[in-house]
Amino acid sequence: MIFKILFTGLTFCLISINFSYGQSQEIFQKSINKARSGQYTSIDFRQFSNDSDISESLSLLESFQDDSVESVRSRVYNLLGRLGPYIKKAADREKSVELLTKGLTDQSSGIVGNVLDFLSDYKADDFNQTARQNLLNSVRTGTTHYAQLIKIAGFVNMDGLSDQLKTIAQSDSLSAQIKWSVKLAQARIGDIEAIDFIMTRIGRYPVNDKFMYQILPTVLYIKNKRVAGLLSEIILDDTKNCRSADKEQDEATICGYQALEYMARIVKNFPVPADSEGYLETDDYIQALQTTRDWLRTDPEFVIDKTIY
Repeated sequence: MIFKILFTGLTFCLISINFSYGQSQEIFQKSINKARSGQYTSIDFRQFSNDSDISESLSLLESFQDDSVESVRSRVYNLLGRLGPYIKKAADREKSVELLTKGLTDQSSGIVGNVLDFLSDYKADDFNQTARQNLLNSVRTGTTHYAQLIKIAGFVNMDGLSDQLKTIAQSDSLSAQIKWSVKLAQARIGDIEAIDFIMTRIGRYPVNDKFMYQILPTVLYIKNKRVAGLLSEIILDDTKNCRSADKEQDEATICGYQALEYMARIVKNFPVPADSEGYLETDDYIQALQTTRDWLRTDPEFVIDKTIY
């Protein structure tokens, strides 16, 4: 009798697992079929938590990457990218990134742009050797959204990238945007000359709203201690050169409040709690400012987080 109950329970578990397994494949297949006819389906990706299910789902999506219909390929890469945050196993995350990098050679500019956006959500360690090679090949051959591609490559920092960036920088036909992206990527991988160039260039501008919202955000990407040092100076400065984020208060305020958000995104040992994207988890910015100022006055060693884009 006990054996029968145990056997029944085991059978039930197996049926439940197989149902979940098949259901995931069915959802993705239906979504792809809808895309082929120009329709869109909404999917709650939180339901995909079974690691083996995700692995098989990746195999299904891979089989449609070379489809002749652009809407199908677009949907495949959209599914790959949105599935990423729910992938637990390292091997599956690496496979997802590898499949995404294949989209860098797609003939659709829209797909390439979406792929680059999705890649920026992963950690550098999620790029396996094949994904890194795909990235480097795309940097060498060129593609749409080239400036963004170069920055993704700098974030991952694969073998051979430094020499390739130097080769690109020697071209006389580069746009200003691509030249700047090359400098940023070089600085991200630790090129001292590039870091000096960038810090000297942004040092020419006065610290005000334009600097805080248009110039400084582009430089956060290089994830460097000198950028953290610049943010420290702004946080400690009482000069009111910026406008309040509160639209109801049309008055000047210090720029340090915005600098708090920026520093939280690049410094791992920042003293004020922040979420996974670096946004402060506080409603009391006056206290957050004081806490950070007190910390900065201890002359801390900044721990820069380069694992994320």
